[in-house]
Amino acid sequence: MKEHLENVFSCKLDYWKVYHEFRKLYPRFGAQDAQNFIEFIEKNGGIHSEQIDSTDQSICKLLFQTKLMHQNYEKFHDILLIDATYSTNHFSTPLVVLSGIDENYRNILFGLVLVNDETLNTYTWVLRTFFQLNQKKPNLIVSDSDVSLCSAIAAEAKSSQHRLCSWHVARNLRKNFRFLKNDDPQDLEIKEMIFSLPYERVSEVFEGNCSKIIAYLKNKELKKSYEYLENLLTTKNKWAISQHPLIFDAGVITTSRAESCNALIKQYVNSKSEISDLKEFVIEFEEKYIFSNEIAQKSISLIENTILAQEMKRFLSTNSYFKQIEEFGEALAYENQVKEDQERDKTYLVWRAEYPNKQREVKVGDRIVCNCGFFERIGLVCRHILRICIYDNVKSIDKLRIMDRWRMTRDKEEGLHFTLFELRNVYEKKLAPLDVIQK
Repeated sequence: MKEHLENVFSCKLDYWKVYHEFRKLYPRFGAQDAQNFIEFIEKNGGIHSEQIDSTDQSICKLLFQTKLMHQNYEKFHDILLIDATYSTNHFSTPLVVLSGIDENYRNILFGLVLVNDETLNTYTWVLRTFFQLNQKKPNLIVSDSDVSLCSAIAAEAKSSQHRLCSWHVARNLRKNFRFLKNDDPQDLEIKEMIFSLPYERVSEVFEGNCSKIIAYLKNKELKKSYEYLENLLTTKNKWAISQHPLIFDAGVITTSRAESCNALIKQYVNSKSEISDLKEFVIEFEEKYIFSNEIAQKSISLIENTILAQEMKRFLSTNSYFKQIEEFGEALAYENQVKEDQERDKTYLVWRAEYPNKQREVKVGDRIVCNCGFFERIGLVCRHILRICIYDNVKSIDKLRIMDRWRMTRDKEEGLHFTLFELRNVYEKKLAPLDVIQK
């Protein structure tokens, strides 16, 4: 056909352009496109739900989960990322991607939803249907600032914490305050304060900067600007890192993980695809587990040869272990001193060498705990505690707190895990004690 058309028009034609033009006239599945895809999902053990348009009886919304997606959510439903992507089919319907994080810090899919619009009713249907199919709600939902989506989350996931993507908030701040001049020292100082608000980690500094910014804008009589900022600050607990409630979030502050899932999906479909073209992506996802995002191994040989690091290696999944080793490496840049020394408990002050005024407290007793909040947010051992482990030559993980979801999975189907009891018989003679690092 391509050769025939080239002869007719006396020019070279692109194969894919010819193919897609042909498919517009003669689609492979036509009116049976969505039904063909649903049958494929059912045949492969997946689940789905659809909404029918009452005017023409066509499918206007389709939510589906493969068997693996459903198992993913069953195990790792504590964090849910929601993001919509576009140009995935010739119907121009958005594709809502529901994703999360597994025990290896990899992106995983929980479900995909084809929708005809992005209204409040649509997102309400998406969340309500998804939660009904899975009978579980997440502890944390991360999304962009779409008004309809945020309203649906507030209505359908009242028990879940909702966070807005800090990157999107920062982008909107840049757009709304770009009028501040770089060549005016006062404008430049205020602009830098505004742009840093989403990422500021110290609550007192955040509050102080907000007061200075609003006072400056009011003094300049920039009513529209300070009203915009005051309105944004009513939801500061959703987008400002310093205002986030202290809960487990695996360090997620943006929707970048969800957007990377979107980019991968688009390697399989585009704006000229039919719904059934998603089958290739689903097959690859099920058989090859294509969301890898492996974290490169850090070769910190002295640390990895210690008894404590080896216990962590036996306990943690691969990428979680590497993330823990990164914290171990950071601990080497810290210093400490004893604050209180009682009979059974001891309290240390820990600080980074170049920032002696930014100190954390580490308490050593039946457990070793720190007031930095790293465990509560990430679920692993922080660099401050690891600094004290180095200082005190701690050889056991018995006193350390590590969240169960990062454990090494022994059996993917049954979800069995190694336990602390199984890690006790470590070959100490073959492993270096932590004091090797200090030398």
